[in-house]
Amino acid sequence: MLSFDIQGARAIDEVVGIVSAPSRRDKQKHLGPSEIGEVCDRCLSDRIRGAYKDEREGAPLAPLIGTAFHALAEQRLKESPAGRSGLLQVEKRVKVADVEGYGEIIGTVDVFNTATGDVMDWKVLSKARIAALSRCIHARLDGTVLMDRTSRTWETAWKYYVQMMLYCYGLSRDGYEVRRANLLMLPRDATTDVLPGSLRTITFPYRPQAAEAALARFSEILDLVRRGGEPESFESSDGCYTCGRRKREERNNLAMLELWGPRPAG
Repeated sequence: MLSFDIQGARAIDEVVGIVSAPSRRDKQKHLGPSEIGEVCDRCLSDRIRGAYKDEREGAPLAPLIGTAFHALAEQRLKESPAGRSGLLQVEKRVKVADVEGYGEIIGTVDVFNTATGDVMDWKVLSKARIAALSRCIHARLDGTVLMDRTSRTWETAWKYYVQMMLYCYGLSRDGYEVRRANLLMLPRDATTDVLPGSLRTITFPYRPQAAEAALARFSEILDLVRRGGEPESFESSDGCYTCGRRKREERNNLAMLELWGPRPAG
């Protein structure tokens, strides 16, 4: 017969609490390249004012698994001959821009090859998401990239693209020659899959104009927020999951109010 051991439960809670505690990146107050590519104006404005929150209790598992892989990749790459020689810059902090009225935009590049000018960004995703992103993004022979806006994943694709263009932009400002950005996608729901066979890569030529346009948009929305723009004045994008969930909750609350009526005063 199983017995409940309060001390054992506390020991487990302590370990789980340490593992699931917010990381340095989770605690950062200023937005970085991964947030600036947010397609939804409403969510980006909420992030600027600090009102964007994950309503789930505890640490979401998907990013936690990604963080674990990043730690492994960082350790192995830094200990490699290419890492020790400086050929590969791993987890490199870069200043992307200094936005007036906000401050520095700083990012961390997963991997940068100083010889080839390649920026690499790891994404640990589900197989379904990897397949959807691969179908959404189309590289053209002239080096430009098209994204299928009818795809449910195009906003994620655009966010990743802007994030990497901003990394490239920051490295270029530091004097590095940057040529390409590479999205390296690994399946987190892999079983018998192996590397490198399970890796899916999408390569983007570096376009500084894309980074500059993203920073200009960020500055515009920042200015509107600072001038007192209400959250409702910012448009939600069609494919935004967060705004869709919020609107469903508002409709449900309104339906309950109509059903039961307002609470009596006092």
